[in-house]
Amino acid sequence: MSHNAPQSTAEQIMTRRLVTLSPETMLEQATRTLLENQVSNAPVVNNDNNRRILVGFISERDCLEYLANEIFFANPDQTVATVMKRHPVCVSPHTDVFTLASIFTQHNYRQLPVVAEDNELVGIVSRRDVLQALEQHNNAAVADKNATKNRPDLAKLVNHRFIIR
Repeated sequence: MSHNAPQSTAEQIMTRRLVTLSPETMLEQATRTLLENQVSNAPVVNNDNNRRILVGFISERDCLEYLANEIFFANPDQTVATVMKRHPVCVSPHTDVFTLASIFTQHNYRQLPVVAEDNELVGIVSRRDVLQALEQHNNAAVADKNATKNRPDLAKLVNHRFIIR
């Protein structure tokens, strides 16, 4: 890839329309929300003057574990706050696609919250988003390489002109 090629960032490839939950949401409602929206996880946010401040992250796995235990032990009154993962790994909107690829390949994350400096949730980036961006970079690199490869070497053409005479 050319060193001049622009790199995608989390902000450019992230999903902005998010399903979010509040810490006070009951576990069974959180599970229903994940299922109805066909998402495998959701950020947990506190709303502060129309800003979504990230406080945690909850996944299907978290719901599965806690809901099974709560049903088994007959204690279904759990909230998202008791189940969610606090201090989730986050990325900045300016994180480049190659750093994102490294994070996803080194860890078992499927999605990462994208947060601004003030901990405001601005989106989510997934492995699929990164894969699509890398494919676009690869296609551009291949096209650039092919364009360079098929370009005639002007120095050789000039030299042949003098030899043919």
